Amino acid sequence: MAGEQDRRQAMSLRALLPSWPPRDWRAFAALVFSVAGAVVLTAFVWWGVAQLLPAEGWTEKSEVNRATTIRWTLWIAMGSIGLVLLGLGFAVTPRKLKTKDGDRSFEFSGGDTDKGEE
Repeated sequence: MAGEQDRRQAMSLRALLPSWPPRDWRAFAALVFSVAGAVVLTAFVWWGVAQLLPAEGWTEKSEVNRATTIRWTLWIAMGSIGLVLLGLGFAVTPRKLKTKDGDRSFEFSGGDTDKGEE
């Protein structure tokens, strides 16, 4: 009885999702990645500006701290932008990433090709 109820619940969840082709799902994932990335990067820039503009103002003593904060803010922003672009690339187009370290290997792929697009 519980198995039948779970099956019905899964069927009702599938009915809520649109029956889009894979290309449309990838485009939707790209949209989600771009919006989420923009939100995160905006919050990060706000935090970085807040760190660079303290209430007591800039002094010569804080010059080293400011330079360090600017450097780390730029590195983190560059890494975040890279991750967003990588996610968009995996969502929109067929990509495959393979790495191997000794006897361990890792493979990640995304964006399967649609029939008729090859």
